[in-house]
Amino acid sequence: MFLFRLALALGKTVNELYQTMDAVELAEWRAFAAIEPFGGPVDDVRGAIIAAAAANSHPYRKRAVRVQDCLPAWHEHKPRIMKTEDMKQVFAAWANS
Repeated sequence: MFLFRLALALGKTVNELYQTMDAVELAEWRAFAAIEPFGGPVDDVRGAIIAAAAANSHPYRKRAVRVQDCLPAWHEHKPRIMKTEDMKQVFAAWANS
């Protein structure tokens, strides 16, 4: 899995990595990724942090939005559906801003 993430990050194919990268460089990339993760779930968390910060910056917010609230639910099979009352509150907040 790591090789596929690395290939995406470098804009190469896995086959190109095999042809152009030796074991030492691959080990260095693994060490770097352990310190500074890239791709996949890390991007989801970074996006969720930004989304939560933006939502919490609204002055009329009644409850804080948690980072976990903004993470995509890739593992869930049923769609997340917002309740009608929650939708009304969101639209009212947008209308008043």
